[in-house]
Amino acid sequence: MIIVTVLLTIAVAILAVRIDFIEKKAEIANENMKILDANIRSIRKDNELLSDEYDNLFKSIKQELVISDAELKSYGYPDKPEVSD
Repeated sequence: MIIVTVLLTIAVAILAVRIDFIEKKAEIANENMKILDANIRSIRKDNELLSDEYDNLFKSIKQELVISDAELKSYGYPDKPEVSD
């Protein structure tokens, strides 16, 4: 009977240690998930800012590339290009 009691005590001690280990791992995993969530939000915000900045840059480049009609006339181009069939 003493052997059974000792074995049960050892088994309970091992289970307690494993449960404590699992709880600690779960807490660490929960903290890591919070960090990952914050990183994902930060990346999304950066992506939105970069998209807006890219759009503004693209618009400014497009405006710089467009030549006004007056400037075209100064180079000797006609008002409207001739189109042949």
